Amino acid sequence: MRSRFLLLIGAAVILSGIFPASSACAETKWKTDVSEEFSADTGEGIIVGRITGGENGSMLSYYDIETQDAIYGDIYANARLDGETWGIERINIDGGGSEVVMKRRPATGSTKRFDMSSDGKFITYTKENSAEGGWDIYGFRCGRGKIKEIRITRENHGTGETPKVKTSPAVYCEKEGRYAVAFSIKNRLFVAFSDADTDAPGKYERPLEIELTDDEKNVSFHRIRLNPRYPNILMYRRNTASKDAKIKTGDDRASRMYVIDWTKKNKRSIAWYDHKQGGPHPAWSCDGEKIGLQQDGTWTEFTVAANGEIVEGLSPETAEMKQKGPFSASGKKYPAIFYGTYSKNGKLIAVATDSETDEGGKIYLVDAATGDVRYLCRSLFHGPENDGQPRIRFVNGDKNIVFSTDKSYGKKKIAPPQVYIIESRSGELLVRRTSSGRSLRNR
Repeated sequence: MRSRFLLLIGAAVILSGIFPASSACAETKWKTDVSEEFSADTGEGIIVGRITGGENGSMLSYYDIETQDAIYGDIYANARLDGETWGIERINIDGGGSEVVMKRRPATGSTKRFDMSSDGKFITYTKENSAEGGWDIYGFRCGRGKIKEIRITRENHGTGETPKVKTSPAVYCEKEGRYAVAFSIKNRLFVAFSDADTDAPGKYERPLEIELTDDEKNVSFHRIRLNPRYPNILMYRRNTASKDAKIKTGDDRASRMYVIDWTKKNKRSIAWYDHKQGGPHPAWSCDGEKIGLQQDGTWTEFTVAANGEIVEGLSPETAEMKQKGPFSASGKKYPAIFYGTYSKNGKLIAVATDSETDEGGKIYLVDAATGDVRYLCRSLFHGPENDGQPRIRFVNGDKNIVFSTDKSYGKKKIAPPQVYIIESRSGELLVRRTSSGRSLRNR
């Protein structure tokens, strides 16, 4: 049933101030069947609605990857269609007009997601080459109507070449006038370039292999991310070389993380982090100068770059560090978080608590300047059907947050993941303060 109504606690309330009546709005698909669990436990003035539906489910790509078309405002989500076939789904922000615009078989299980560029205009992904038996990097420009697929690489990598392929969202290079795309194969790291409008096989450039100098240089990668503002800087983390590491430390990822300016003649991998209990999922801040991650249960930022240059003398001992928020690995009122995502203007951080220790997890808003928090809603992730949930991103000029979780209908412990949207009745997602200076609805 299509409607402009959202289910609130115990009653349906008409949100005419938030969703104005119009003939277009009448055709949208804001879901009124939001699970009772969401409606019964939201922060003050917070509304949760569902914008996708279907037996196969839809999920956002990842928490540190853009999801909204910067031109038209459409949301792009990942949908498992059948077997190993995945679809890239385009959805109007109001929940209407859902359409699968691309079907593909990813290179490996680690590349089921796709990556939207940091400017919200270009999508890249791995795809098996149906006629050639290998895989390559492909992409297309976001927009309305039929998409035009671009083949970015032409290497036809073997599908069994590595169990884990890692990719980074593309970043537009002003100097090059095109997008840079980073990806890894085994223990090798590459950067390829692509024009988002044309596909010119006659001018094909082979990907540039980046020479790395870190101590873990013989093992595969856990994460690689081009800097969203300075594409010359790349952050990465490797898996550990020890087969027993996960048993000994509880984590199969190497403890150190690195940055490198891959455009320098004399490239050097610089360690900026070394902490065995740190979060495995770091994210760039929107200004391109800081990297945030979970450390000791709370969001922690490290300054690693300034004006497009890696901080001189950067090391795990010298990196400037700031913790944001009251979360703690041992806290009860504010449980440990697992990861987070930055708003476009960098003023807010949305964080998700660890679902394994916090009743399926919750989503909070953090003021990046003060560390004050606002409780938003439960994330209701139960897994392990879909790892890495909930996946959260700011949209609509930071006025909303979309997230995906496997607690789809409030009926099953594990149900197909769906995409939800968080709305504030005030129209703004803010960490509001009382006269005493404490943030509202802290939990």
